[in-house]
Amino acid sequence: MVRSRHRGRALLAIATAFVAVGVLGQPSDDGVASAAPIATSSPAVFEPVGPVRLADTRRPDCSCQRIDDRTIRVAVGGTSHVPQPITAAAVTVTVTRTAHDGFATVHPSGSSRPNASTVNYLAGRDAANSAIVRVGADGAIEVYTSSPADVVVDLTGVFTAASDSAAGRFVAQTPHRILDGRAPGAIAGFMTPGSSVTIPMPASVPADATAVSVNVTSLEAPQAGYLVGSAAGGSPPETSFLNVDGSGAPIAAALILPVSPAGITITNTAGGRLLVDVSGYFTGPSAPVSSNGLFVATSPTRLLDTRGQSIRLWWYGTLELASPFADASALVTNITTVATDGPGFVTAYPAGTFRPVVSALNATHRDQIVPNAATTPVSTRGVAYFASMSTDLIVDLNGYFVGDRVAATEPVPANTPVPRRVLMV
Repeated sequence: MVRSRHRGRALLAIATAFVAVGVLGQPSDDGVASAAPIATSSPAVFEPVGPVRLADTRRPDCSCQRIDDRTIRVAVGGTSHVPQPITAAAVTVTVTRTAHDGFATVHPSGSSRPNASTVNYLAGRDAANSAIVRVGADGAIEVYTSSPADVVVDLTGVFTAASDSAAGRFVAQTPHRILDGRAPGAIAGFMTPGSSVTIPMPASVPADATAVSVNVTSLEAPQAGYLVGSAAGGSPPETSFLNVDGSGAPIAAALILPVSPAGITITNTAGGRLLVDVSGYFTGPSAPVSSNGLFVATSPTRLLDTRGQSIRLWWYGTLELASPFADASALVTNITTVATDGPGFVTAYPAGTFRPVVSALNATHRDQIVPNAATTPVSTRGVAYFASMSTDLIVDLNGYFVGDRVAATEPVPANTPVPRRVLMV
């Protein structure tokens, strides 16, 4: 869960970035807590599905089970969409018809609700975020909202247990931009509302790849709307992965999208410009059989929360976070900014490597809460978070992909507190 509060306190300078050697439980004075074990599932391989709509509480038959007035249970495995047993699901959760500010948490069915959030929403505004979520023993997930709201759950893929595989393994890549709608000559410049763009995959993504991990940012949207994604050449699904309010402010969503040899297609009902970044792909049948790239789902676990600690992600500063797992090639997380000092962006990338020209999420004003999913490649030093503004940062873990880590060769970046300024009148 996330609650915003602005702080005007002075903090000690940090000569090196913060590195957590375990999972944060009850923090100590320096922001580091004792390590705690993390429950994990069996390694699993990815299978694209749809996208399809699993549940919608706006309908008389929501295709879900109402647990209480704030919680629904949504079946994923063992259904007509996914008949086989699964370990985890890749979903997009949209919260709509909101009367109050709040947050939504997605977690395995039958488990206690964790101290983590998936979507943060404002009264009267739709909000969406994607996540890879471990399912319960019954193959279902639960969605909790902290205040009354309707919930929509869309599915883009599932993970089934496997010891190795050719297809469906994740290959992490340093995040890189494959579309910038602001660039001269881009295949999609300023999009009119309701238009679509097909984005070819770079040469680093094989033609028979089954899906890609992308982060899509909407800019300069002239009206409210939403974005729909699918494999190029297919019919647009009746699902969405990002809701846009029409203010033109940047807003991002990360998700797994099925891909065809022609790439991916994004339909933009709001119009404006798009940025699309890729952090990896899922192998096709031509790939060699291996265990690298299998997914291990975890119980939702908070890895980092700088609020109230002697650390903060400062303007043009970087925090580093060690991976809790030695065999992880990429961490699957939800990252959230809280108490931002102004507009800016956060970049997530492998620690100790050159920072790529991409963004994981965008803030537009002071004291803002902004969440987004992130699949971040891991280096021998872990993962890094850079911010162009000062902010508190929360990192919640949902799982990781097995594989080799990239070498960390760059020095630890600085994270220097911004000097306090006093206005005398």
